[in-house]
Amino acid sequence: MRLYVGPTGSGKNNTVNTDLMPFVSTHWISGIFPNEEPARHFVSELYAREGEGVLPRLVVQRFRDTSRVIAEEIIQQHQNDDPFQRDLADDLGLSFLWGVIGQNRKDFRNTVERPVLLRNGTFAVRAKQRSRVWWSDSWIPLVMRPRHPVQLHAIENCTDQEVRDELVRMSTYSLRDQLALLQPIENLLNPPLRNPVIAARTSRQPTEDRRAALNGGEIRVTILEGISHEAQQMAYALELNRIVSLALSGLERPGILVIDELNKLGVTQNLVTALATLRTYGVDIWTIKQYLAFEDEYQRNGFLQNVDLYLPPQNDPMMAEFGADVMRGLLDEYAVHHDEVTTRQFTRIEMVERETESESSGPNGKTKGKSKTLVPVSIPEITQERRPVYKSARDQKFWKAGDIMNAPIGTVFVKPKLQPPYVRTVREFPNSWGYREVADARFEECLQRVMQKPIFEVPVVNPFPVPAATTTNTARRGGRRRSR
Repeated sequence: MRLYVGPTGSGKNNTVNTDLMPFVSTHWISGIFPNEEPARHFVSELYAREGEGVLPRLVVQRFRDTSRVIAEEIIQQHQNDDPFQRDLADDLGLSFLWGVIGQNRKDFRNTVERPVLLRNGTFAVRAKQRSRVWWSDSWIPLVMRPRHPVQLHAIENCTDQEVRDELVRMSTYSLRDQLALLQPIENLLNPPLRNPVIAARTSRQPTEDRRAALNGGEIRVTILEGISHEAQQMAYALELNRIVSLALSGLERPGILVIDELNKLGVTQNLVTALATLRTYGVDIWTIKQYLAFEDEYQRNGFLQNVDLYLPPQNDPMMAEFGADVMRGLLDEYAVHHDEVTTRQFTRIEMVERETESESSGPNGKTKGKSKTLVPVSIPEITQERRPVYKSARDQKFWKAGDIMNAPIGTVFVKPKLQPPYVRTVREFPNSWGYREVADARFEECLQRVMQKPIFEVPVVNPFPVPAATTTNTARRGGRRRSR
């Protein structure tokens, strides 16, 4: 699990593409890119290196292009004979949808505080899950409209008596109850389900065998540029949920899931859980963020505890200080800042032998004599003492933050999980086509060839189902009344 953090232009996508290329031949790869440029660069270079041999494994879908799409199903219909297993699968699908909605609606995240909305919304989703016939996920919000053709169609084909009775009761709501109890749920479900790019991809029943594709080494690149934020989050959450489900049930080949611009797509609980568990199942998740921002300490700690951290040069001093704190394994407890020199002067006493001569006059004439004595003499001395002054941890982190901010492009500070940090240099990701214009043209050529695969289908506009023919009932007074 990896986390690349750095501002635009710091070389983080260059590092990701460089690190990803060696795994192309051995892993399946799924990349989610809210911006097209890094995806375009990766695909064009992959096409240049591998040639047409990569086309059978390559899938590139640009979500804003709805001419040919890969059919998706957000809310699946489970036909399990075991009712408990069926209920479990339905609950997981329902929880997934509420999680996507909660990313944009903070007031809806604690669904316990909104029991009426949760209850009515659950019946709308259950109508799709318990239907005997397939219908588009984009119709789910319309189940909340009383006597709408979609609601009548859901009632007619629902296999769950409780859900069917509740939908019939909703169809009799007064206008006031509709505005208070049904319209809010429709407003919540519309952005993620009735968005045009999502509706196009859910207009047909999916036929793709994704498990077989991943086991065969599929390389899928999903480009989310040019669509609404709600559609981006739905596409991202749907791909993550699918990878997690397939990984937990077992995949034959290891794989890598790359998520770019995670600050934009959002850190979900499903992602935090996947970071802690999917490594065991052979799935590696590489996430890319411009800055570290989390909703709470639980999310932050759960994320950072399970990733290898890659830091290119930083522009924000706070991010640089965070990087220096993470790279504290590079600090040296014995790093010497300078030597402190102390000059000392003292007096040394030394005994010096002195010889004296004497002469005296007496009756016998003059006499001479010599004597020796020891005399203490003070001798001044000057000495210098050197004592090393070590760098404090605070100072080392401060200057290390400066190194992270001033490092040249291509320098990456790496902190592997549970291992010592190190510094590496990454060369610029090449353009084997020589010119950017040529690379862009080859990308479009590759995209058009990939979109001719059978998994890409032309979306359809599903007409609303025609309700069953009305019957006539005899009223009490003998008149005739049309049933609703």
